[in-house]
Amino acid sequence: MAEEDNINRSIKVREGIYTAKAKEGRYIFKNPPYGYFKVGERKERKLVVNESEAIVVRFIYSAYLKGVPIYLIAEQAKEKGFRRSGNVAIQRILSYALYAGLQHVDAFKDYPGGLFLAQHELIIDLSTWEMVQHKLRKSEK
Repeated sequence: MAEEDNINRSIKVREGIYTAKAKEGRYIFKNPPYGYFKVGERKERKLVVNESEAIVVRFIYSAYLKGVPIYLIAEQAKEKGFRRSGNVAIQRILSYALYAGLQHVDAFKDYPGGLFLAQHELIIDLSTWEMVQHKLRKSEK
């Protein structure tokens, strides 16, 4: 009985997450991504652009498209106020679809997964994000 309740609860939670992200376009995680801050509570919570951090994000995208090596982008971003550290901090910024107004949603039952529109302000336009993704995929080979 208890195991069945846990399974049902898990299904309802995953369905709620899918609905919030895919159908309503809400950001549901605790911490906002770099370049944003959260405003509001519960269903009215939205991501709002933090302009001082958004400047750094835009710089990272434009420098990468110009062909600047990632280690130089990391150094210059730290000078501009980028506080994240680690070997893949810049790659995470470059691959995060939320900056282009999209968010990744896992498939649930018969509903498809993938990238869905989110309801927040964009930092990077969609075409720039797609060019960066193409360049990231190409360089991995």
